[in-house]
Amino acid sequence: MARYADTLLTEGEFVVLRTRQHWLALIGRARVGVALFLGGLLLLFLIAYFNVAPGTLRDILSGIALIMLALGVIVFLYRLWIWWAQDYMVTNRRLLKVTGVLNKRSADSSLEKINDAVLAQSMLGRIFNYGDLEILTAAEQETIRVQAAEEYPFESCGVILSRGAERQLLRCRNAQNELHARDPVRHPRDARTAYYIDPKDLLRIGDLERQGFDVAVIYHSHVDAGAYFSATDKQNALMNGEPFYPAATYVVVSVMEGKVADIRAFVWTPAARDFVECPM
Repeated sequence: MARYADTLLTEGEFVVLRTRQHWLALIGRARVGVALFLGGLLLLFLIAYFNVAPGTLRDILSGIALIMLALGVIVFLYRLWIWWAQDYMVTNRRLLKVTGVLNKRSADSSLEKINDAVLAQSMLGRIFNYGDLEILTAAEQETIRVQAAEEYPFESCGVILSRGAERQLLRCRNAQNELHARDPVRHPRDARTAYYIDPKDLLRIGDLERQGFDVAVIYHSHVDAGAYFSATDKQNALMNGEPFYPAATYVVVSVMEGKVADIRAFVWTPAARDFVECPM
């Protein structure tokens, strides 16, 4: 029986690679079910271990344990169903992603439009052979480049958020000049050497996160400087030594005399405890 994704193929198009997310992604999304199931088993073990006397208390505890076991199985099977319904396909023409069980959602990008792909793997990812693959389309990179050139001689900034197959690029406003004008002692840099995403844009990002979007890419430009992840960039990306968005890719654009000279990507690497450049 053909899967739904196969019905989307055009004449002369064939599948080169078909896959789905790593099984650890399933465990992560089904963690509530797994926790309920293990909690139910633990409760049954404790009932037997402490030899709870037959009666009302034992019946209540046993009932709670059985409910936890049943809910755990139901949640896990539901997540398994969603995971199994996924299709990530590379054809001879495009990259195709299909999600959804009853209501299907599909998204694709022709191979010609894919400009950069960033693969980030943690130490655990290398052991179990999984990682985060972030694709930056030519259209997205062009938007980032145009914004960086337009906002010269000030730094530009923005984010790309993703939810399943959906992606949204938010071109944000750099409010660093306002902070500098209000309190130059606390904010000695202006927008030529720093950026601060406008609070209104931060609210928009927060709204999208509450709708299930994840921050996939955070980008900004450097004015008349190289495309490197500076000490200030690192400081702003961390809280108590840990990244705000550990799975995000940080893109830095170098703008020299109003023209984009370079663009590079960086990801957080737990083993190095630092942001490391990754190929684009």
